[in-house]
Amino acid sequence: MVISARTGNSSKAGLLGYLTFMSIGQLRVHKNDLAASFQNAGLSLHQYQPGDIRASDAFRRATSLLRNKKIPIQYGSGQAIAILDITEFSTDDEVLRYVGRKVVDDKNRKLDYQKITVFVFDRSTEDVTYDPIATVFLNEANYDSIMNDIVNTYKDWCTYHTKDTIRNICNKVIASLMPTPVTAVQGEPSIAKFIPVTYEKELMGLKQVISDLSSYHLNGEESAVQYIELFESDTNKALLNAAVHGDVQAKIQTMINEMTETLKKKGSITVEAGTRMANKLQKIRKEVVHYSNLLGTSMTILEKQIATALTRVEQAPKDEENN
Repeated sequence: MVISARTGNSSKAGLLGYLTFMSIGQLRVHKNDLAASFQNAGLSLHQYQPGDIRASDAFRRATSLLRNKKIPIQYGSGQAIAILDITEFSTDDEVLRYVGRKVVDDKNRKLDYQKITVFVFDRSTEDVTYDPIATVFLNEANYDSIMNDIVNTYKDWCTYHTKDTIRNICNKVIASLMPTPVTAVQGEPSIAKFIPVTYEKELMGLKQVISDLSSYHLNGEESAVQYIELFESDTNKALLNAAVHGDVQAKIQTMINEMTETLKKKGSITVEAGTRMANKLQKIRKEVVHYSNLLGTSMTILEKQIATALTRVEQAPKDEENN
């Protein structure tokens, strides 16, 4: 990939936008602190943040981490493996998740199976506890430590945001800025996303958010939003024009392929699916117009392809028409 770039304090005249790279490391941020960072950066976290996880869902997710967990143990006179599993029983007041442990030998033959504890989620208080573990089980493995980790994970997920959630939020911010993947080699995975200068304020806001979170990182890891300024040049315009065409055509083809597959299987698509695809195509059309104006080049081919795709979606049989 060859680009014409200037960085630092150079004039912004002729700036097309930013070739952006983002990486998110391991971190743990209180939800209120993340919201404050977004607000200080002039961004609304509510616009990008997924709905808060329900406490009962956090409980189920945390305890599910035990499923199929393998623990080497001393069993009888030899070595064996304890494999944990989860079964659930729910009432109006509680969610109970029983933890069983199956013991297998080196040939995966079952030697024993017993329940070792039960996690209790109280719906009214949202507290999570687990029943005491019998000494016979504690002698074979440090199950108390394992179960305490699950309780702490549950508490974390109810109170803090970690790497995966923060990365998803940041990706939603990037996705709202009309990004175009730019690759170094045709056919290779995207190494960066171009953000038009139109969204400079939002991009700089995101960069500030990530910078503000530096003290929340774990194990010496780091997060960063880095960019290269791309200015007007024949090389950069050609690069971006090719990137936009490749990205838009891939999106359209994927959408049409999915619709075609559904039509083959069911003979129709749902009204909701048709509306969703039409709205997505209209959004892509706006992006194409935006890039056409930014680069000062015609994108007639893409506009025709979008129009054709819209027609196919509009004419596709809908469920309500077949009833």
